[in-house]
Amino acid sequence: MLNRWLRKAWRSGCMVVLRRLFRRTRRHFIAALKNRDTKRRLAKVAATLIEDGDSLIIDCGSTTAYVAQALCAHSDLHVITNFAGIARTLAPRNGNRVYVTDGELRADDAAVLGKAAVDFIQQFNVDYAVLSIGAVNKKNELLDFYLCEAEFSRAAIQQARQTCFVTDSSKFSKDALIKVCGLDQVDFVVTEGEPPAPFQKACTENDTRLLISN
Repeated sequence: MLNRWLRKAWRSGCMVVLRRLFRRTRRHFIAALKNRDTKRRLAKVAATLIEDGDSLIIDCGSTTAYVAQALCAHSDLHVITNFAGIARTLAPRNGNRVYVTDGELRADDAAVLGKAAVDFIQQFNVDYAVLSIGAVNKKNELLDFYLCEAEFSRAAIQQARQTCFVTDSSKFSKDALIKVCGLDQVDFVVTEGEPPAPFQKACTENDTRLLISN
């Protein structure tokens, strides 16, 4: 009787924890499921840019979380991230060193954002900033919906020798509130399909390398 009660209590406790975890990370979870296969393909392409021993800042996007998974076979990486999920993916592997930013932990996706996160990454000079984006407008500007995420991306760009944005084609010719940067600050854009012709032309004019996943 006691064992049956303990098993029931344990299951109930686990369900409470899982429900709380899901509530706190639901925005990232839902975003990760959207276009999941496409994001995996994009991640594999982005991962080919990174070599063993490289240093990189990876942001809290659902697409960049897939990039972290695609980097699991790499070794001796130095990773700075503001997302606990990415840290958990890469920290225990192959001699990697992972740094998680200071700042406030956002409740709905476990991302760390704010001035403290920006100040933290400004201590580092890295090979790559690997970033996600909310939208790419008709002026070929890269945009985001949240000021704190845009500020983090801008800071990451300043600390990186090369910047790579990873985005699926649904983000093109859309709009968002906050400008992150123009293509003149971007070295690589990884996407799938054929981006709009004006965007391709702008990439050429700004020496931005466009990488298309199959």
